[in-house]
Amino acid sequence: MNLNEFIFKVLHDPKATTCAEEERNLAVALGYPTTWRVHRKLIKKEGGQEKEKDKERESTEGEDQIEIMDVIYAGNPQKGVDRWYNHEAAMVASLESTGPYHFKGGQMLKAVAKFAKDDEVEVRYKREWYAATISRRKKVEDGFRYSVIYTEDDSTQDDILESKIRAVNPDAAALRLAKSMDLPSGWKAVRLGKSCVMTAPDGRTFKTKKAAKRYIDALEAEAAALAAAAASGVGDADGDGDGDPPWRTTGHEY
Repeated sequence: MNLNEFIFKVLHDPKATTCAEEERNLAVALGYPTTWRVHRKLIKKEGGQEKEKDKERESTEGEDQIEIMDVIYAGNPQKGVDRWYNHEAAMVASLESTGPYHFKGGQMLKAVAKFAKDDEVEVRYKREWYAATISRRKKVEDGFRYSVIYTEDDSTQDDILESKIRAVNPDAAALRLAKSMDLPSGWKAVRLGKSCVMTAPDGRTFKTKKAAKRYIDALEAEAAALAAAAASGVGDADGDGDGDPPWRTTGHEY
């Protein structure tokens, strides 16, 4: 069965879900992120219901009705993720996700690690923070795990949650990302989902690398022009090297 046939069957020939795989497939067919699940139950109502058509009420007595009840989960239900009983609300929530782990369910945005190998950090243990250096990073299903070497005694620890680590220099990650983007020294860059905000040393911010590059080129051109002017003596019209205008005679021998 191809995807189009599956979606058609989901929408027009519904059946209850019986396992996690079916719940994930149903979620994808309905347009939710790939890690979400939709648990579907079918409730059979016996005859006696009524429906409205062309402003006239037609009895459906004697006909069984099937009511679909869906519960939408933002991930594995056993992990206490958010859930909705209304598809419209769930879909709005999935589209308004602010990060890769919003609603704890994992969204379609790519996860971005906060730390890299050789970063100097502090690790929390029993309410205390200890200096360490990141020695290894690995990607896991729900984020990232880190191995560290503690500064005090060179001991090591593996599989540390990102939430238990903090940067010694909060700007280190921003400076490192800017460097990886070939921005000049002193620039910072921060990822916001799929976008990136770049900040110049003077505080000006840019949302595209193209705009940042134009600003960098303008600064470099200005600096080159000033250097050329200084080298050629522009602004020192009397040629005596002190920069005085030609009409000033005080302090000069004429």
